[in-house]
Amino acid sequence: PVVAGDIADGAVSSPLPSTVAVQPPFTPPPAPPVNALKKSIFEVVSIDVQIGERQPPFAKIVVKGVARTGGWKNIELEPLPTFAKEVGMRSYKLVGTPPDGPATQALTPVTATITLDPLPADVKTIRVLGETNEVAQTFR
Repeated sequence: PVVAGDIADGAVSSPLPSTVAVQPPFTPPPAPPVNALKKSIFEVVSIDVQIGERQPPFAKIVVKGVARTGGWKNIELEPLPTFAKEVGMRSYKLVGTPPDGPATQALTPVTATITLDPLPADVKTIRVLGETNEVAQTFR
């Protein structure tokens, strides 16, 4: 009789198990930075600058724009580098997170607000860029 582990028909059974390739665990790629998900809003419509009545003064800046579709979130003003401070202008880009699924296919109003506190003495103009235009508001 042939018993497991014995030689049968010239074949030798091995006490070692066969080796199986082991894949490392799946690691998803890192998420892009939050700002990478943001895109420019289609159009800037208006800028309203309200100066606070105290010393030092502050400014509340309200920007209205239009997104290409509904469903945009996290609308904000992203500061842009100031290259010529002597001009007294601060520049921003109106951005938001586009919808990640179905959305209303109609131009949709959006609003973003920031406060400059304190308002630097040299700042007299706020400029905001959208995807298709830019608007500047001089307030002093």
